[in-house]
Amino acid sequence: KKMQVKPASYATYVVLAECHVIPDLGHVYDIPEDRVQQFVATLHDSGLSRSTIRQVVQVLRMIVRYGYKRGWTEYTHWDVSYMVGNDIKSLAMLSVNDQRRIFNYVRQHPSVKNIGICISMLTGMRIGEVCGLKWSDIDIGNRLIYVQRTVQRLYSPYDSQGRSKVIVGRPKTRKSLRVIPISDLLVDMLLPFRPCTNGGNYLLTNSPKPTEPYTYRQYYYRLIKRNHLPCVKFHGLRHSICCFS
Repeated sequence: KKMQVKPASYATYVVLAECHVIPDLGHVYDIPEDRVQQFVATLHDSGLSRSTIRQVVQVLRMIVRYGYKRGWTEYTHWDVSYMVGNDIKSLAMLSVNDQRRIFNYVRQHPSVKNIGICISMLTGMRIGEVCGLKWSDIDIGNRLIYVQRTVQRLYSPYDSQGRSKVIVGRPKTRKSLRVIPISDLLVDMLLPFRPCTNGGNYLLTNSPKPTEPYTYRQYYYRLIKRNHLPCVKFHGLRHSICCFS
């Protein structure tokens, strides 16, 4: 699958196989449907979400099909039932008042890193997309942002020491390649930094090298802690977009 999927997807498949499939079923050659159903129940009891369990079973199917094509195992179609209950989670978002507090802080402490937080709040961009944003992606004259890349740190399956690496690639899905209109508020924040920048540089670092999501996420957490704001995940910012007025 390595040559057929994005690096992020391949890394996810490897992690799911190593953490879930191999420890439980790695010693089994023929896997009947009732054994797969038992495996699904075990994953559910461990607290995994329904979507993650579906991904694990998808990886298991790929492994079995691969073995079948090479004559190592029999292939059986499984009609698997998935339990419900682990996916019901409320996503914490910033209140309108808390959003205003962040904007006021950014106005008083202008920097491209602080503006990046406002970009996520006003456009709904993911943290990897904000980290991958270059000045050349921002058309201030037409009030547009072109989302063309994302930054991720991925597990490297073939690294003997189990290390990960930072990858700059296409956004999460084909629809994630998009053009987003931006407000005058955001333009006013960006303008003071625009004249002294290289268009090929990344916004958050003003250099040819991007910051990685983990580093930027920790910066965000320090900012909200400093301002005594609720500990809302960075991902919650893109869902707060409809709340700000």
